[in-house]
Amino acid sequence: MWHGQEDDVVPAIETFRLQQALAAAKLDKHVTCLWAAGVRHRITPEALSATVAFFRQHL
Repeated sequence: MWHGQEDDVVPAIETFRLQQALAAAKLDKHVTCLWAAGVRHRITPEALSATVAFFRQHL
C-alpha cells in the first residue's frame, strides 16, 4: 500500500486503519505500506517504482 500523507481525497488514516486491521488479523505477511510526506492525491514516481517492484516479485 502507498499513501500520500496530505491526500485531500482519501484520508491517509484510512490506509493506516487498513494496515492495522490486516496486521490484527495476521493477514499482513506480504503487505508493504509506504507513506509519502507532503504528497496529496497523486501517484509519485517512487510509488510507481514500488508498485512495479512488487508485481515483479509476486507475479
